[in-house]
Amino acid sequence: MKKYTHGYITRDRIRIGMWSLHTSLSNERDFKNIVDCGIDTIITGNATIHRATRETTLTFADKYGMEVFVTDKLFNYTKPWSQEQIDAFDPVAMISPYKHHPSFTGCFFNDGVGTDDFPWLSAIMNKFERETGYTSLINMLPMYANAAQFKFGVGSSEIEYYDSDPDLFTKYCDSYCDHFDSHVLSTNVYPFDWTQYGEKRTCDNYIESINKAAEVARRRERDFWCCIQTYGWTYDKRTPNEAEYRWQCYCALSFGCNGILLWNYNGSPKFPSLVHIYTNEPTDAYYAIKPVLWEMQNLSDLYIQYKNLGAFTVNCTDATPYLKMTQEYTDFSIISDIKCEDPLLFGCFEKEKGRGKAFTVVNMVDWQTPKDTTVKFKTKAKKVTVYRNAEPTVLTANRGVYTIDLKQGDGVFVTLD
Repeated sequence: MKKYTHGYITRDRIRIGMWSLHTSLSNERDFKNIVDCGIDTIITGNATIHRATRETTLTFADKYGMEVFVTDKLFNYTKPWSQEQIDAFDPVAMISPYKHHPSFTGCFFNDGVGTDDFPWLSAIMNKFERETGYTSLINMLPMYANAAQFKFGVGSSEIEYYDSDPDLFTKYCDSYCDHFDSHVLSTNVYPFDWTQYGEKRTCDNYIESINKAAEVARRRERDFWCCIQTYGWTYDKRTPNEAEYRWQCYCALSFGCNGILLWNYNGSPKFPSLVHIYTNEPTDAYYAIKPVLWEMQNLSDLYIQYKNLGAFTVNCTDATPYLKMTQEYTDFSIISDIKCEDPLLFGCFEKEKGRGKAFTVVNMVDWQTPKDTTVKFKTKAKKVTVYRNAEPTVLTANRGVYTIDLKQGDGVFVTLD
């Protein structure tokens, strides 16, 4: 049996993470299902405050080469800590029962945090990183939170769409970077609703929500992780199909996301997610997302060779409010004469080392009226390779024009050499 090292588990890649481990996940078959789905990172949530669940999780993660962020009961994140409590906090002692596991790479501390909690929470998390060398992780509020939540946290009031200050979310993300040493900026964006008439609706400002978080992460040199909508947890939210899962992933990749997180893996008895919460049997959603996650896994080694420069849109109008974004990237002159009848999202990249550029292009047609589309463009590059389902195809120009066909929800990664 292969032994996975800590170095392998923490390697640079597109992380495919699951949130909210449930205590019912207790045997090897359950964890084998997680691995088989294409998931390589577990953010445990409160399940691992139970020692037995923590040990089971880390043992099977060691066996299958998964990364684990532990939530420990010795850290109480429900209230502000005094300076005396911060001084007394011993992160080395906290992780000593499980730090020998190669799969353990850090601790998850909080979710939906407001700026009022940044000073005391960052003091604890920065101390954790400084004294242990492991990663500290929180998940931040999305752009569509309101001003009260950005200040006091997610539980302060019901979410209202949207706040009147267009810079509030950017200020919130910058404040996070000012306080926290963690190399990760993580947030969530959930786009898929049902209307009262049973029609599909995509939330306004979906792309802008990703764009603003990614812009701060890029500018402040943080890894950008994003939770995607994995299931419908209320009657007005819908569980995505395979094409909608793929669409979310390529939208996130277009902004340099290197951590795609699934919220969440189990769901609830009334609203199951990828598995049923008590039987742990895979649902239809499990089989719908599985090929998408393996596509991300197979693309990972290529994708991480490039750094994101920004993104831009094509054919964005008032009819596509989910696509509207600010600060579009305008200096990607290696491609030109883009022609398409339908809305598109382009992500722009250049190689981290050496020469070469790349881009993503995503079919952004409204899910209420889905259709396939065709993109035509010219480029100064001598070689154009499109990666569809992570499989490479070298394109041939017709009179200098390259063509890419995109089904509804499709995205591709294209290298330019």
